Amino acid sequence: MLHKLEKAGYITLETKQINGRAQKLAKITDAGLARFEDLMHTPIAMDAKRESNFHFKFRGLGRETVGFQRDVLHAYREATDSDIAVYHKVIAHLQSILTNPDRQIDVGWSLRGLQLALNVAQTRLDWVNDQLHDLDGLADDAHFTTVPEIMKEYEAKDFE
Repeated sequence: MLHKLEKAGYITLETKQINGRAQKLAKITDAGLARFEDLMHTPIAMDAKRESNFHFKFRGLGRETVGFQRDVLHAYREATDSDIAVYHKVIAHLQSILTNPDRQIDVGWSLRGLQLALNVAQTRLDWVNDQLHDLDGLADDAHFTTVPEIMKEYEAKDFE
């Protein structure tokens, strides 16, 4: 991937000796910054790559204004709400066929899978609502890069 990014002109790679080991260091170029900005502002398609694309944007939101951060978070909440609505329709359908003994073999684990999907979606909603709450009262043109509370849990632990 690094070589593809370098070939496209988005990064430069340099090999340095660090602690006696050769390591490649990447530096983003102006073209790479422009591509990053383009990707951040491209609307996310509601397809199989949607979640990955949102996660990409979440990692880069610190470089964007609060107004843009809110827009991305609202789009994520809307997509998650849409997923939940679909899950409820599928659950209703599966419950309607539970009376057919021949179909019960399929329904049980399908409902369990949907239960997992609903739990994950609810966790996403809780997370996005927490992020939006953290932006409350901030001007749209402000920048918000505050480190979240989760870091306090890791400060006292040694994970090496």
